[in-house]
Amino acid sequence: LGFVAWAKLKTINIPESINFIGDSAFSNCSQLESIDIPNDNAIIEDCAFMACSGLRSAHLPNNLNKIGQRLFCDCTLLKTVNFPSTISSIGSNAFRNCKSLEGKVELSSNVTSIGEKAFNNCELLTSMMIPISVVSMGDSALVGCTNLTIYCEAPSEPSGWTYNWNYSQRPVVWNCNNYVTYNGVEYGVLSNGEYTVGGIDDLTLKNVVIASEIDGFFCACSSKYFTTGIFSSY
Repeated sequence: LGFVAWAKLKTINIPESINFIGDSAFSNCSQLESIDIPNDNAIIEDCAFMACSGLRSAHLPNNLNKIGQRLFCDCTLLKTVNFPSTISSIGSNAFRNCKSLEGKVELSSNVTSIGEKAFNNCELLTSMMIPISVVSMGDSALVGCTNLTIYCEAPSEPSGWTYNWNYSQRPVVWNCNNYVTYNGVEYGVLSNGEYTVGGIDDLTLKNVVIASEIDGFFCACSSKYFTTGIFSSY
């Protein structure tokens, strides 16, 4: 299936019978606003939606195995996309310059690798939960994610992560099983049951109050988990 650089294409209904979308199939379709792939077993090749600058939402197949290289690269208006639990890898530059992609990214325990610059310049992402299954993280994978707090299930940085994966030095909470939001502030849930300050869930907040405890559990605010200046713009 291919419509590369069809400038007037605005909407498309993909039938469930389509089970393969090739390399660069819809790339540079600048007016395409949304994409929904109903065949849960469909395969999507690299760059399929690259530079679809008008794309605002995408629904990926529920059984998709991988998010290919540059799949949504330069989709600057892309706001929402699902991350199927079957995903095992996110290719390099997959979401690079998706400046409108917002909210939270929660990856399943099937994900083992995140490629270089995979989320480069995703400025509106506020939180990402990275499971312990991720053993490979590429160069500058999260560079330019200026509002992001990173929650990692691993107790410390895995050896297979490149030294500059977090080049923008966004705050990271290690040894974290989950995170919760309390009065607009995110807290990582540590393996010992304690909570630690993570980041801001509501970017419109002007005044931030840090809880001393949540549901009877202590809230830490130590330098190990809390990056100075995380609230500096509020």
